[in-house]
Amino acid sequence: METKNVSFDSVAALIRELTPIEQLALVNSDNRPKIKEFLSGIKLIITLAGTVTVRPDEQFNKYEFFKVNTNGAPVKIAHVTDKFKQYLLYNFDDCPPKSRTTFSYYDINKDSLDLSIIGKLGGDAIAKPVLADIAALMQKQANSENGPFLTNGDANIFFVNGIGGARRIVEVSWFKELCGWFINADLIWSEYDCGSHPRVFCRIF
Repeated sequence: METKNVSFDSVAALIRELTPIEQLALVNSDNRPKIKEFLSGIKLIITLAGTVTVRPDEQFNKYEFFKVNTNGAPVKIAHVTDKFKQYLLYNFDDCPPKSRTTFSYYDINKDSLDLSIIGKLGGDAIAKPVLADIAALMQKQANSENGPFLTNGDANIFFVNGIGGARRIVEVSWFKELCGWFINADLIWSEYDCGSHPRVFCRIF
């Protein structure tokens, strides 16, 4: 019988559609060693790393917060890119923050396009964080303390709504050499290299 090349993800998706009894019959079959070996090679795009709850400042001022300030600032910000200013800081009215926001955060395990990651998080239906939510998370690790944010130079990423509802990606990275946070925004298209091990944050409620 001729066999066709299929991806790990497509086979895993088919197995998840089986009933528990069918899955049990499959792994108890004569092919169990081969199936186990095959499935062990499946590497998920994202894996859950944890959850965190923050209380954004209701008086949050994005212009005062997202600016370069490393000398005695509550949150040390070393650089804010022009793209972040263009897409999210100026000419854009962000939604008011909620009194409480909970995030789940995931490690990205293999090279993936933004749209693939968004799909794994729930697609267009996922709740978009506002800038006050991101600021509240940064305040928990103002000077690279331990917490949900990566502080080794790898990116912590968020998918947000920008001007006209257009989706944008926000990247927050701690740069030891700069002694502060690096803030960037970009269009939704980037492919993340799993060698850099970024982390993605998704607002639950």
